[in-house]
Amino acid sequence: MAAHESQPEPQPPTQSPEDGFLAYRQALRNYLRRCLRGRESLIDDLLQETWTRLRRYRSREPIRDVKDYVFRCARNVLYDWREKDVREQQHCESTPGTELERRAEVLSSLWVPDDAEQAIAEEEFDRVFAQLPEQCRIALIHQIRDRWTYKQIAQELRVSEHRVQQLLVRAFNHFRVHYGMRAAESGVEGST
Repeated sequence: MAAHESQPEPQPPTQSPEDGFLAYRQALRNYLRRCLRGRESLIDDLLQETWTRLRRYRSREPIRDVKDYVFRCARNVLYDWREKDVREQQHCESTPGTELERRAEVLSSLWVPDDAEQAIAEEEFDRVFAQLPEQCRIALIHQIRDRWTYKQIAQELRVSEHRVQQLLVRAFNHFRVHYGMRAAESGVEGST
């Protein structure tokens, strides 16, 4: 029995801060939700910052209570965020409205729209449109742009109204096939 008394009590295996974060993640989420009433959209950002700090900063000594360590880190992240939020609010309140408006105008003047996507889409449309037979193109232009009736288009092309309908169906199907295949290639469903 004396030999048994001299052995130290077995210690539970130590947990890394990252393991503790993963183990207590839902509890951390609930804690932050209680602290951030009305600002729940910040929870994931603060959880991510907590995870980053736990991975970045290592304790010099073994961590005795991982749960306490993880929650202390989350409290520090929350405290830092609140301090930053208060500073930003004070800055906004101390800045005159005209100054804020001037800064907004400067920022909006720096924004330059990127017309590259629009130009690419227009070029693609022109290329697909050019693939259509001439009668289909004419019928499509008159119906879409000019809002002509089948009868008016038929008179222009010297064909029957039924033939105009066929030409338009062919044109629309050509675009559906092209853009439907493009949507399928990019992983988008239902955009025909």
